[in-house]
Order: sequence, then structure tokens, then C-alpha cells
Amino acid sequence: MLLSSLFITFIVAISTDAAFVCPRPNGFFSDASSSKMFYHCFNSIPYHKPCPSGLSWSQVRERCVFMSSPIEPVEPVEEITNGCSKGNPCQNGGSCEPSGKDDLFCLCTENYYGSRCEHVGEGADLSILESIISGNNNNYEHVVENVLSRNNWTDILAVVDVTGSMQPCAAAVYKWMKLSQDKTKNIRYYVFFNDGDDKSNLAKKIGSTGGIYDMAANNLNKVLATMQSAMKNGNGGDIPENDIEAILHGIEMCPTCTNIIHIADNRATPRDLVLLSQVKKPVKVLTCQVDVAGVNPQLLNIADKTSGSLHTLDEDVVNLSAIPVGEKITIGRRTYRRTSSGFVVV
Repeated sequence: MLLSSLFITFIVAISTDAAFVCPRPNGFFSDASSSKMFYHCFNSIPYHKPCPSGLSWSQVRERCVFMSSPIEPVEPVEEITNGCSKGNPCQNGGSCEPSGKDDLFCLCTENYYGSRCEHVGEGADLSILESIISGNNNNYEHVVENVLSRNNWTDILAVVDVTGSMQPCAAAVYKWMKLSQDKTKNIRYYVFFNDGDDKSNLAKKIGSTGGIYDMAANNLNKVLATMQSAMKNGNGGDIPENDIEAILHGIEMCPTCTNIIHIADNRATPRDLVLLSQVKKPVKVLTCQVDVAGVNPQLLNIADKTSGSLHTLDEDVVNLSAIPVGEKITIGRRTYRRTSSGFVVV
């Protein structure tokens, strides 16, 4: 075996490095100042790590190796581009947060709101959110807590609808994570969506409606600030929403998350179901605001067509693919039949 092919896979991280900006949320990148060091990015947090004694970092192999030559050029880190790279467009003291490769959103200071913190005031009324998080209001639908407590999911990407009346379910996600310390590690990444930051209905384009805010789950205060910004900046406008756009964005931001949960407004049908074929991971749909009309069949179809599952206050509906065309399934008080194009209410 050639010495140049030997490598050691166990390396201990010694520190985080706030000065280094991760080119991608996850990956390994060279340290331009030292061939003996490298950066390991996880959820966009850079960890500065040393190679073991006698080894040097190879960006080509993305590992520490014995060098056949004493000198190997350090490959430059790919150019860092994100929405905040060229400056901070957020006004009135707002902070710029990268979102995806070339997008961004703003976290506004107190008394400002808007996609660029351009408006003075509080934006949407968040009193329901705040009362639930503070513990002063327990009179809300407990779908999120019930489902997450029933299922021992880990490595969760939580995609949360925060439009209008979805405040209670969004608050329940945060409250559950904050109060259940033993489960804090289970949610790794959040995406909050509000269907376009109060865009006019005519300006909403499938796949690029926007109003999507994302944050790694390692800082609860920042997660809450991100959720609040998404709520303040848009109430959804018309009833259809950009659920699939938000799910796709979340998978892009956390490609290693293994459990995708979609906390959905049962009263709103996604406007962008045409994008569903692009979702290549199973989606676990948690239905909020289910009333006497039953589960929205389009949410059932999202779970079915992604080989996922559907979850209500009291039920976990799995193995949907096992139901043949023409057969029925009862969820709550409603019955649904599978057709060649999906489930419909009987």
C-alpha cells in the first residue's frame, strides 16, 4: 500500500472559528494558512481541526494523508458566496442571515419589521405566540407535542407554516423543544415560511414565492427570533401557501437531516404541489387545525407521494403505499379512497 493512500479518519475538533465562513453548510475545507489544519463545517458552524502528527490536509481527498512529497499546494477554498457576502441590506440595525447559496433574510431589532427591517412598528400581532411560549396560555391544539412525544424521531428538519392562525402550532414546536431538554438534540434545523412576506397574490410565483426563513437549532434564542421575524413579515395573504418550496429549501439547507417533518395548515392547500416530484425524501406531515371536514386530502397526498406518513392529534398514519387503488382508509371521522391520482374524501 502506498504511503500517500494512508489516512486517519478519527480527528478531534479543538475549536470553532467565527472568522471562517463555511462555503456550504456541511463539508471539509482547507485552511489556506496551514497544511496541517482544516475546517469541518457542520450546520454552517466551522470547527478548526488539526491533522494528526505527520499528516497534512489534502483538499482533493478531503482528508489528512501522508504526503509522498513534502510539499503539496493548498487548494484554495471555493469562493464564498451567499446573500450577505456583499454587505448587509438590512435597515435600522437589522442583522443579515444567509439563506441558501445566494439568498438572505433579516433579523430586525425591536420596533422594526419587514423583509429588510424597513417598517417601523411591531408587524403582525404575536400575542398568541408569546402567551403560549411563556406558559400563560395552555388552551391551544397540542398536535405538535403529542406527535413528537409519540415518535422517537432524531435528526429532524422541521418545516413550519407560520402564516396567520398557525401561531399556536409554531409556538408549540418551540415550546416542546425548549421544555423537553432530553429531546433538544432531536431537531437539527428549522424552516419557517409565511408565503411571500406579504407579497401581492399576483406576485407569488411557484417555486420562488419566498418568505422562507431558516436557522440551525443550536441557538434557541436565534430560532425564536427567526420564527418571530417570519411571522411579523407576512400573514400569507390568500389561502394557498408555498409548502413544497419551503420543504425543498429545508432539504437543501440540511441535506443530512433524516426526518423531514412538515407542520402544515390543514385549512390551506399548497399552491405548489407541482413541485412535489422534486422532493426525494419521505415527509412526515403533522396536520394542525383539523376540523369536522377532516384531514385535507392534499396533505395526505404529500405524505403518500413522498413515501412519508401523516400525523394528527391522536393518530399516526403510516404505510400509505400499502393501500391499493380503490381501497379506503379512515382517519378520524373521515374516510378516504385511493384513486390513480391520489386520495380523495369519500
